[in-house]
Amino acid sequence: MRLAGVAFLALTLRVAAVLWIPTQPVSDFWSFVHLARGIVEQGGYHWAPRAPTAMFAPGYPLLLAAAFAVVGYSATLVKAISIVLSVLLVVVGALAARSLVGAGAALAAAVLLALDPRQILLSLLSATELLAAPTLFVFVWLLATSWRSERALGRALVAGVVLGVSALSRPVGGFVWVFWPVASLVAGKRPRALLAETALVLIGLYAVLLPWGTRNAIVLDRFTVSSMNAGMNLFMGNNDRATGGWTQDWLEQLAAVRPDAIGATEAQVDAIAADEGRRWIKANPLRAAQLYFAKLRTYLFVFTNFEIAYWAIFATDVSPPGSPAGDALPGPHPLKENSELVADVLRETYWLLLGLGALGAVLLAWKAWRTADRYWMASAVTLIGLTAYFPAMTSIFIVVDRYRWPMLDALTLLAGFAVVQSARGARSFLSERHQKEQPAALAREAGDRVPDRATARARSSRAR
Repeated sequence: MRLAGVAFLALTLRVAAVLWIPTQPVSDFWSFVHLARGIVEQGGYHWAPRAPTAMFAPGYPLLLAAAFAVVGYSATLVKAISIVLSVLLVVVGALAARSLVGAGAALAAAVLLALDPRQILLSLLSATELLAAPTLFVFVWLLATSWRSERALGRALVAGVVLGVSALSRPVGGFVWVFWPVASLVAGKRPRALLAETALVLIGLYAVLLPWGTRNAIVLDRFTVSSMNAGMNLFMGNNDRATGGWTQDWLEQLAAVRPDAIGATEAQVDAIAADEGRRWIKANPLRAAQLYFAKLRTYLFVFTNFEIAYWAIFATDVSPPGSPAGDALPGPHPLKENSELVADVLRETYWLLLGLGALGAVLLAWKAWRTADRYWMASAVTLIGLTAYFPAMTSIFIVVDRYRWPMLDALTLLAGFAVVQSARGARSFLSERHQKEQPAALAREAGDRVPDRATARARSSRAR
């Protein structure tokens, strides 16, 4: 019942935000809606008729297209789907947290997810993360609940399918499957059961991803179960002029070292960029390692959470990639007049979440070590490992603020654990202090009531 109340709070806040901040999709967020309409109206994953693409993974556009096919396109429908997915994240995040670190931490994590300004602003956007995050949490929930079953074959297959949906929305999640065998081994799964479950996870995962890869091989003459911007990101993050972030003129930089990229197709450009990025890493291993750790530092400590506010509120006259020029929030708005306040709120909530999450990781690792309980150890491997996975993977490519969002989702579960453990620790400290002070207080009270010997003799003499 308490989780239902938190979910209702999350729903109320998101509906209020959508009504108060009438965001219009721009840039990538416009592209996802446009591609979804293309599936319904043009019969394919196209920028335009006879212009197929794989620039973005199709999971989220496919979900939108399914809704458009039933009731038709409308901006209101897109917003409604965003709200539902955002509230779903609160619910399944709590389920995942409860299976890993207990009911109290689950409720705390749900409250944090419901109140997080970034999550509220995200519900204003048509973002792939809205589908990738809750499906990833469902995978984690299925993983944790499988540890107490001798053989959880059906659960493993479903987990693979769900993870496939997540990876088809944000391809960075495609390797999260490794947590199934690793965490299950720590939890004490027998090797044969572990291998069978892992095989079924992979079968479910690639049952979702392989049709997309096959389509790309047939239509674009390049097989990939990811998206055709992975090569672009790899090159942008690994070349002589790389800064670790997004580079607007990356194609010109690529053409300068690989003239065959000029006039090439989308698939060919991505393949050339990937090849050049790998070549540069092999030729410059020390520089690549330095750049990797610089990107990792940027991922954790340099960027703030402001990008979410930019795309939801402040973006103006945005045109590429593919979208018509426009503003995210046309016309005047109170938030536009208080951009510094918005930035401060997002920045401070980020540091608070990062601090609580780090504390939660320490407390969870300590609990696993102190208890030597295999389930607590498996929970620590899963939750701490998943939180570290996203910065480790992303820093291979480029670092932009949006790529931090998956880590923050996982970090929220650790933050919920930190809140509950800190509250229990404080309560225990106060209780022990009260117990120590109580005997002394009773002794003082008894001393006030019992007269000393001189006083007792005087009272006795007066009585005689």
